[in-house]
Formats: sequence, structure tokens, C-alpha cells
Amino acid sequence: MKQLAIGLRVKELRRGDGPVAEAGRIVLLHYDCFLPRGEKCASSRDRGYPVQFEVGHRRVYPALEQGVVGMAVGGLRSVRVSPQLTYYERKQYPDLPPDAALRYEIELLRVSGEWDNSIYPPTVVTPRTEEP
Repeated sequence: MKQLAIGLRVKELRRGDGPVAEAGRIVLLHYDCFLPRGEKCASSRDRGYPVQFEVGHRRVYPALEQGVVGMAVGGLRSVRVSPQLTYYERKQYPDLPPDAALRYEIELLRVSGEWDNSIYPPTVVTPRTEEP
């Protein structure tokens, strides 16, 4: 297990063999998030579509942003996050304890240079659109 930032530890569960996630690249991934006792509290799979973001722009949870760097497509990682880095501390989810340490399982599906709006259901507003 390696530590990327204070409060963030990453363990490789399965090595991928595709392109590698790095700053400036668009990644597509699935994640499951668990509380300390193992209860799932968030999941892109349960939501029905993966997460897409540009690495290095800090627009997602620190566990996803930092935990995916250096990961190859097809890989699976476990990322443990201290309470200081969790988004629950910002009180976005009042039912969850604000001091919860979380564990994410991240599966990297794709790395590319292009944003893909086709992955979202029609009812979802995409965070990025093409200029006319």
C-alpha cells in the first residue's frame, strides 16, 4: 500500500494493461464508496453510469482525483481516505458522520483526450459541453 498524500493510501487490487491516467487526460471510472464498517454509502454503479473527469482539475472527490493517477485502464484500486479529505466533512450528506474515514474501490474504464457526453442518460446535465 502506498501513500500519495497525507491521509490517502492506495492499494493495487488488479493491475490494468491499458493507457495510464495522468494530469490533463479524461478518465472514465466506476467507484464504490464504503464507510469504516463496510456499509456502501455511494456508488457510480448503483447510480447507473460511470464518472468522467479531467485529471488535475480538482472537480471530484480527492480519493478519485488522486487515487486514479498512474492507474492503467482495466485496473482496480482500493483507496483509503482520512476524514480530512472526505467530502462528507463538508456536510453534503448529513446522515453520514462528518469524521468518517472512507474506502473507495476504483475501476478505471477508459483514458482519453476527448470528453464523451454519450455516457450520460438524457436526464443528466453534463458538466462539460462542446462549443458550437
